[in-house]
Amino acid sequence: MVARIADPDNAGRLLFVNTTNLDDGSPRVFYLVPEARRAVETGDVSRLQSILLASAGIPGGFPYREIDGAMYVDGAVTANLTFSARIPEERRLLALWEQLYPDDPMPKLRYWVIYNNQLHTAPRIIRARWFDILERSVDVLNRSGSLTSIRQLYLLAEVARLKRNADVEVRFTAIPDDWQPPKPGLFVKETMNDLADLGEKMGADPHSWLTEPPTE
Repeated sequence: MVARIADPDNAGRLLFVNTTNLDDGSPRVFYLVPEARRAVETGDVSRLQSILLASAGIPGGFPYREIDGAMYVDGAVTANLTFSARIPEERRLLALWEQLYPDDPMPKLRYWVIYNNQLHTAPRIIRARWFDILERSVDVLNRSGSLTSIRQLYLLAEVARLKRNADVEVRFTAIPDDWQPPKPGLFVKETMNDLADLGEKMGADPHSWLTEPPTE
């Protein structure tokens, strides 16, 4: 897999993962193509593995990873979605396109967001124990932050349409709110398999993609 990522025949493709640098509290997006090429050249895939493990390292649930002398954890701590919201408007794609190709219209831009969660947090009684409170709080925090980012993406698309007459399309899909895990607990095999089957079914249905931003 690492060799395929590094293959020059795939030069037209980009592959990134997001992580969080806990030492300075900032997001860091790793470009995996040069990382894969380094791994192929050296025969050492440990750094690439650390980046992938860090990008999914939920604090408290999985260990952190040390990369370049810093502590890294899940990218969701700073941003589950990575797009140009942190960049000044004049440095974003649409503005750069106008500068580089002033005589050519901007091609249609599409964002397809797969949100691996339910949009709304199901109510349940939380026991007055620090771990249960922490687990629930992280879940609610992660979900609300992700939904805010999706709404922001829709807002940026509307700004691009009004300010630069750009055609920006945003579509997203999520686990239906009425879905119930077959067994309680985190990362249970039966639940993971059920979600995989659900994803395959939804992926085959074009109506799974939502065109309006999520509501409360």
